[in-house]
Amino acid sequence: MINSIELKNWKTHGSTKLVFSKGTNILIGRMGAGKSSVMDAISFALFGTFPAVQHKRTGTAKLIRNKPTQEKKGAVKLEFSSGNDVYTVTREINLNGPTTARLEKNGAYLQSQSERVNEEIAKALKLDYDLFSKAIYSEQNGLDYFLNLRSGERKKQIDALLGLDKFATAQDNATSLINKLKDMVEEGSKTAEGFDLQKTKEQLETLKGEKESIEAEIKKSDAALKSLETDEKEVSSNLARLKKEYTKKTALSKELAEIRGRSRMLQMEIEKLQKLGLSGKDETAKKFDTAEKHLRDVSAEEKLKTESDRKMASKSARLQAELEKLEKDASEKKGLDSELKKRSKADVAKDVERYTSELERTSMDIASNTAALNEGKKWVKELHGHISKCPICERELPESLISKLISEKEASIKHASSELERLRAAEASKRKELSASTSEMNRLSVIEQRSSALNGIESRVQEATMALKSGQSEASLSKAEREKAAAAVLNAREEIEKIKAVLDRISRMEGYLKEKLENDGLAGAKQGELDAIKVDEKEIDGLQEKMNGLISQIGKYRAGIDANKKYLNDKSLSIKEKSDEMKRIEKLYEDIKRKKHLAENLLKFRNSVVEAQTVMRSRLVDSVNSIMDNIWPELYPYGDYQGVALEAQDDDYLLRVRTLVNGESSWEDVESIASGGERSIACLAMRIAFALVLVPNLKWLILDEPTHNIDREGLAKFVQVFNEMLPNVVDQVFIITHDDMLKQVQNARIYLLDRNKEEHKETSAVSL
Repeated sequence: MINSIELKNWKTHGSTKLVFSKGTNILIGRMGAGKSSVMDAISFALFGTFPAVQHKRTGTAKLIRNKPTQEKKGAVKLEFSSGNDVYTVTREINLNGPTTARLEKNGAYLQSQSERVNEEIAKALKLDYDLFSKAIYSEQNGLDYFLNLRSGERKKQIDALLGLDKFATAQDNATSLINKLKDMVEEGSKTAEGFDLQKTKEQLETLKGEKESIEAEIKKSDAALKSLETDEKEVSSNLARLKKEYTKKTALSKELAEIRGRSRMLQMEIEKLQKLGLSGKDETAKKFDTAEKHLRDVSAEEKLKTESDRKMASKSARLQAELEKLEKDASEKKGLDSELKKRSKADVAKDVERYTSELERTSMDIASNTAALNEGKKWVKELHGHISKCPICERELPESLISKLISEKEASIKHASSELERLRAAEASKRKELSASTSEMNRLSVIEQRSSALNGIESRVQEATMALKSGQSEASLSKAEREKAAAAVLNAREEIEKIKAVLDRISRMEGYLKEKLENDGLAGAKQGELDAIKVDEKEIDGLQEKMNGLISQIGKYRAGIDANKKYLNDKSLSIKEKSDEMKRIEKLYEDIKRKKHLAENLLKFRNSVVEAQTVMRSRLVDSVNSIMDNIWPELYPYGDYQGVALEAQDDDYLLRVRTLVNGESSWEDVESIASGGERSIACLAMRIAFALVLVPNLKWLILDEPTHNIDREGLAKFVQVFNEMLPNVVDQVFIITHDDMLKQVQNARIYLLDRNKEEHKETSAVSL
């Protein structure tokens, strides 16, 4: 049995815990109070889903309470018993994460992987979601669901409930496959008619014979080619050896000619040197030592003369520079004296004094005019201020006099402003003239001082001129002596070079004689090597001709073999194509045969499925009717309907009740004669029978709004059924209803569910 369930932020439930009992459990409340969501939670806890999720009517995230605010997660915790074990399953839904699950058995952890949790629960209950949703759980207003369906759809739905839909599916699939196989066999047979298997076999044998002939020709050519290649290898080896010897002979001849040519050149050089009449080597070496000593002596003398000449030249240059500076100063003094004669310093001083005096007078005039201007402006301001008395004599001033005074003062201000502007322009001009005169006086003072400093410059120029002439004379004498010493050094060096040339010729003579002697010996040795080589071009040409012939033959054989191999490859491809064609034809015949056999077997299978479906339907309906026979007296203990049965027809299922008409028993359709209550009790009997047939080990029943469309009389019968009969048939019943009349069910655990929907309050559950 289901012991209890806890809901946390599940749909409209904030925190709800319901404890269930064996027998009948009733959830009563108005629409939207959260009754059906409890049954959904039981299904979700057991199997991780419920019909609304399966039919895509809602998403998992929408199961979390979102009013008045969106919660982050919700949870369902269910405790149920199976045999002697107690299981607790908890499933948590996260708004931004995956759904988690945890299953405990007798207080110990068992599993936490969602699919494994489902498997463990299915194993414990011997029930999966498919059976639960079909046999145990009757959705809202779904008790008489099957009676409201059209005949064909009702047949389909009840077959699905009983598991017979799989037979229909298998039958349809088998029929479809049989038809498809027949079409394929017919198509394959048409294709096979276009092939001549015997002709293809003959063509294949002909190709194989041609291939064997080509392979034999290739084998024969390969043997001949190998023999030619052996001969070619031997001739090639001899030819290479002879060419190597000939190359060596050619190289020796060239080397010998070069050695002898060098010897002739050396002999000619020796003879040239001998004609020059060379002295002895020792005597020439002594002359060289004497010449080197003489060079050192004259070089030292040249060094002394050069240093003396440098000093004289430096002195002359210094005197020249001094003279040029003095001459420049003399020219400057002449220019300064000329400048002083143009205008005297005293005249400039008078101009400075005059400009200073004029500037002072102008400044005083500016100050006076500025004061008068300010005074006039003050008077005008006071007159505009509407003064009534003279500020001096305190006599009353008429308005006309005030206007006249303002006009006079404003004219005076204008004149003063004009005069002040003129005086300021004159002041600026005077300051400019004073500045120019002051600068001129300062300049004349500087010229006067510089001219005084250059007094006596003409005599100093004369003295410097005489000193320069004396220095230049000494420098000229020193230069002549230096040039004489340099000439002596040059002569000494030329003498040494002549002696060096003689020594060089003597050394070359010795080298030529030695090299010629060595060359003559080397020429004799090379001649001996050359004489030992016995090979000529005719022998090489003969072997080369033979080699060319062998290469030509080898090329022909190889070309023939390549052509035959290509021909052989073409034949192999043709053979493969014919073989593949043979295999395709044979495979086609085999495929046709196999598909015919398969179609025959499928036909037998389809007939067996039809027969099995008929037998299974008969047995299941018999089982359902047998259970309804047993429970009908418990559910409906009245004499007007003596029994209820489900009848299977070709395209429908009919729920019928047995009545007595004129003392005779008759079966009538429930829909045609039963009242609403009787109709619902008959549907209840059928649902209970379905549950006991399909899940015999589990006596649960969940009914959501089973009293839908039942009148008061029928509802009273329903209450009586729940009070007296149903507990004898089903161990635990869950009823969701909005009908308060079901509160009359005795020994039932009843919960009243309610909530303020306008204020989005959570569901409250009160045990009655």
